[in-house]
Amino acid sequence: MPSKKPYRIFRRMLHHGLRLIAIVLTAGVLSATLVRFAPGFGVDERELDSQLSSGSIAAIRNSNAANRSLPRFYVNYFRDMIRGQFGISQTFQRPVAELVRERSTVSLHSLAVALPATWFLVLCVALSVTILRNQFFTFMPSLFAAGLMASPAAMVALWAATTGHGVEIALTLILAPPLYRYVQNVMERNFRSPHVMAARACGVGPVRLVVWHVLPTAAPQVVGLIAISLSMAFGALIPVEFICDSPGFGQLALQAALGRDLPLLVTLTMIITIVTFAANMTADALNQALTPVSG
Repeated sequence: MPSKKPYRIFRRMLHHGLRLIAIVLTAGVLSATLVRFAPGFGVDERELDSQLSSGSIAAIRNSNAANRSLPRFYVNYFRDMIRGQFGISQTFQRPVAELVRERSTVSLHSLAVALPATWFLVLCVALSVTILRNQFFTFMPSLFAAGLMASPAAMVALWAATTGHGVEIALTLILAPPLYRYVQNVMERNFRSPHVMAARACGVGPVRLVVWHVLPTAAPQVVGLIAISLSMAFGALIPVEFICDSPGFGQLALQAALGRDLPLLVTLTMIITIVTFAANMTADALNQALTPVSG
């Protein structure tokens, strides 16, 4: 009798693919609708120029007429998207695909530096606290993390910009506190589990106890959180890159929102939705793959 496992895997992949398409399309439609009905939509600041003639102002208004009708915008946008095009940015007067490609290179470099540094710091501190079991050493990182979590991301980015530390340091300071609190709670909960208590009673040292008994049981949740941290980093990029004047994806998103740039906003919303969905799906898959089957 043939195995049904390949069929189940195909069905699951098809289900996730259709779900991703539905979520991305819904996000694009909702973002376009919100922007379309926002106050001031369709008003171009160039119309305020007193030196322009009535004919020039009429030409500016006609250039934005394609986005005034939502059904017409949806049809044109999705038709161009199937062809691999995403329209022309109204703010920058350049192809959206070209803008996203240029800006994403800067953001990916910042993420490639900030995320490994953040996780290295979080794991080093969490493991040290778990191994040493010192009250003072446990209290100080928690106090520092609580202070950073209470600080707005924009304030951290402003400090990084004024001191010249850059986007990477700001992202690390924003992401590390919540990740540390979660990882430390996972480590502490596993440290107090019955099998770890039994190993402690048998005289197992703290380092061996953490490496061989705590980390294996905490790994599924920690590895899943690594995938989730990617979507967290994307959310933090928007204020950080704008305040630090870094020409990345986050700065582009905020400039598109301020300019009510409908083609660019819809494309960026879809990209963020895809990243968030992929991160959540990867976290679930890693959690299920690493969690030992009971019984």
